[in-house]
Parts: sequence; C-alpha cells; structure tokens
Amino acid sequence: QILAGTKIDFSLLTKMAAIRVISTRVLSRGFEPSTLRLLENLQMNLRATPGFKSQETYEDQSQPGRILTFSEWDSEEDFRQFLDCKSKQRFDSQIEPMLEAPEEHEICIRPRENVFLL
Repeated sequence: QILAGTKIDFSLLTKMAAIRVISTRVLSRGFEPSTLRLLENLQMNLRATPGFKSQETYEDQSQPGRILTFSEWDSEEDFRQFLDCKSKQRFDSQIEPMLEAPEEHEICIRPRENVFLL
C-alpha cells in the first residue's frame, strides 16, 4: 500500500524490477565456430545462475559475426552479480581474443508509463 504523498524512489524500483539485457559481441573472422561453442557453454551455465530467467541469441543479418544476446533477469543486481562471477570471468578471458571489440551490454527496463512506440 502506498500512501498519498509518498515519494517513490524509481531508481530503487529499477534495481529490483525485472530487466532485459542486450549483449553485443562482434566476432573476429575465422573464430566463429570456436566462439559459438563458448557461447553455447555459457548458455548452459546461465540456467543455474540466480536471477536468470531466459535468453535468446541472434546474428545481425546485415553484419555477419555481430552476435546479439537478449537475456532477461529478475533484477539489475542479479545481472551485475553474474558479470562479477568467476565462471563469467573465465568465459571472458577465453572469448576476448576472438572478438573485434569489447563486449557491450545495454540494460533495458519497461517504460514507467504505458507508451505505444513503433
């Protein structure tokens, strides 16, 4: 129950609310098969990670080798804990030499208001 006049800290709600993360990796030519195997192993480990809900991986049709992973997490805190865990750090040390640029992550939340965007 929220009382009239109560101020809501939306930054706190964002950290506690379900989030989606877009992770982008650009693979170096010739490393695609090795990198995709590493990504498959990471996906298997994700299933046991606290706060992880789901994940899908796509390749950019207009830029081959650009891999986009869309994942859903219970909270931003869960995702950040995953980034700091040893299995993710091990994965990063294996995949970094196969990437053209560092991995990037965009954290997305639902709009605060119902907005219809196209």
